[in-house]
Amino acid sequence: ELQFKNVTKDYGNVHAVEHVTHSMGKGVYGLLGVNGAENHFNADDMTAINPTSGEILWNGKDIFSQGASYREILGYLPQSYGFYPDLSVYDYMLYIASIKGIRPIMAK
Repeated sequence: ELQFKNVTKDYGNVHAVEHVTHSMGKGVYGLLGVNGAENHFNADDMTAINPTSGEILWNGKDIFSQGASYREILGYLPQSYGFYPDLSVYDYMLYIASIKGIRPIMAK
């Protein structure tokens, strides 16, 4: 279960998110924002930035303290995604696997 408990995110005087409380059970969900909202994610570790206040919990544990174990269950699809014409399908799959922390199996 993913829980948002009284989550607020401020950018200076701008309240981007105010006191959101919501719970999501099993299923597939998409969280959408206005154009550019995907910029509020850290592409290096696929974790949302810390809220100004409140908690985000996965199965009762703070997501920011879980590190890679939490990121293993995430998927990410930006509104505008890149096209890599110089990558083969194999190379693209290796790239996506590396983002998800999946090590390639090397043929001998």
